[in-house]
Amino acid sequence: PASAVARDRRSAPSERIALGIVGLGSRGFNLIDAFLREQDAQIVAVCDVDSLHYRDRPWGQGTAFGREGAKKRIEARYGENSPGGRYRGLGVHADYRELCAREDLDSVVVVTPDHWHLLCALAALAAGKDVYCEKPLTHRFCEGQAICREVARRKAVVQVGSQQRSDARFRQAVELILNGHIGRVR
Repeated sequence: PASAVARDRRSAPSERIALGIVGLGSRGFNLIDAFLREQDAQIVAVCDVDSLHYRDRPWGQGTAFGREGAKKRIEARYGENSPGGRYRGLGVHADYRELCAREDLDSVVVVTPDHWHLLCALAALAAGKDVYCEKPLTHRFCEGQAICREVARRKAVVQVGSQQRSDARFRQAVELILNGHIGRVR
């Protein structure tokens, strides 16, 4: 049936978003796992200042974060089974500027500690990439203006993550409020 064909269809390489991920801690790994499930996106490069770390756990206990952990996780998923079957290996970087300068990326995902968000996003935009960034994108109003100017200049797409706003439970709460089910909100 046509529906079975549509479900099994793999995205052509020209229809996949080539991603670079900057920041390979706990939240970065959450996003890596989410992107690995997507057929229309492929992680082609990662970046973190740490080769290997275990967050706040004793060394060697729990999930291995950082460049080594990310590479192992991504290569275990892709290997010969990459979207479209065209896995060419993973670019691994310690400097976000190197990752942003890659010509094979469409978009950069910024999952660093907050104080790095602006710098990584601006570098990605300046390199012609679209950006997904965890919140907060900026700390000051003038930084937000700088991002807006760069987005307009590059005609880029930027999305700032706010998972609570897209979670079904939060959406239901908004609908209850908007439809007056809890009374008048002041």
